[in-house]
Amino acid sequence: MIFCDKFSGKSKEFDLFETQFRSLLQINGIIDYIYKEKNEINSDPIKVINEREDAFAVRVKQDQANNKLAYAYLVSKIPLKAIDMINEEATDNCREALKILRKHYKGSSRFHKMQLMCNLTSLEMKHNESAHEYVLRAEKSRMKLKGLGEYISDTLLIHFMVNGLPKNKGFETFTTMLCSVDFPEWNMEKFR
Repeated sequence: MIFCDKFSGKSKEFDLFETQFRSLLQINGIIDYIYKEKNEINSDPIKVINEREDAFAVRVKQDQANNKLAYAYLVSKIPLKAIDMINEEATDNCREALKILRKHYKGSSRFHKMQLMCNLTSLEMKHNESAHEYVLRAEKSRMKLKGLGEYISDTLLIHFMVNGLPKNKGFETFTTMLCSVDFPEWNMEKFR
């Protein structure tokens, strides 16, 4: 049997957890019952009419059983705080539980956007961090904001990064040179 790691409860790790969880469901042959836009059992009335009623009832029971099984897998992989969040609204319903968790941990909320923006505006290069790692960290923050519907231009991102460069590591010359160049000409491709 393939296992997926238990979710830590950290928002930044939810995407990775969900990918592992999808793999677990795929290996156990029940992913199609959980990840679908609409419940296919109820989506095509003509198909339902043409099927015998007992065959339809079997499909409904199989879907419900697989949804409960996936819920059991999910609950075994999330922290108690997350279980408490989904317990009332989505008991034994993996589809609904995942919607609730996704909404909470991926956060499209204004608070989450503000927190990411504050992190970006106060960005500072760590003393043991290479310039490449620093740029990647800044770009990662920008991508998270973009995923939440906030666009940060290359010029603004470069401005944040230049402000966060340490003054004592020999970056003074680089900063002076960069500030003397017209910023609208700069993009991340040139900056790298």
